[in-house]
Amino acid sequence: MPAGVAAAAAAIIPVSSFAYDFCYDDPAISVTSNNGHQTTVYVTSYASGSEHAPQLAAQTIDYVVATKGNTVTVHVFIPNGDDAAPFTTAATVSTGPQSSGKLLAGSWGQSGKTISLSFKVPGN
Repeated sequence: MPAGVAAAAAAIIPVSSFAYDFCYDDPAISVTSNNGHQTTVYVTSYASGSEHAPQLAAQTIDYVVATKGNTVTVHVFIPNGDDAAPFTTAATVSTGPQSSGKLLAGSWGQSGKTISLSFKVPGN
């Protein structure tokens, strides 16, 4: 696990869980606030076990900006495996690739369910 990912994961994953084999994906997304300010953030998603790499690659990510203020909520959905059994997932939003830069949000999750991550972006 790269150093930046390990640092961010430590913020959301208990130390005892590092025995698990996690794979991750790290797409950049451009978020536009209510006043038109664009910010690039990185959504680093984790799946427990390298066998779940295909499901991680099939994830969907979208976001919404609150009508008032500039709170952004990123939604990360990682589908269940071929056997339909859920597995442990996690996701972070940060200002740099591989959870580097400022960590904006992070949470545990489960495949087949959406992880919602909220944070503020520069506003009006």
